[in-house]
Amino acid sequence: PKTGEWYYVASTFEPADGNRTKINTFVASLSDEHPQLVHVVKGHVAEGTAAVGRLGVGKGFDDTTAHAYPWSGALDEIAVYNEVLGEPELQQHLRLLCRRE
Repeated sequence: PKTGEWYYVASTFEPADGNRTKINTFVASLSDEHPQLVHVVKGHVAEGTAAVGRLGVGKGFDDTTAHAYPWSGALDEIAVYNEVLGEPELQQHLRLLCRRE
């Protein structure tokens, strides 16, 4: 990532075995003329589960690591879904976001 540029970032979190969470992250540079979705984190399994309660962007997992991943950048739009979206749905979101009329 380059400072001063905007990116489409989508992460999915789903329960894995035991007290673990499977993470996938996709990124595309919105500065590119034709942004391409890149799968940068593929099925990483992290210890802990997503925290319940209020949403905290950049908070990490569980109470013990609540501030493990602080977010220092600006956010423009956030969408939260109650199910894990697949790569085709995320690609469609990116396409709609980047439509130039």
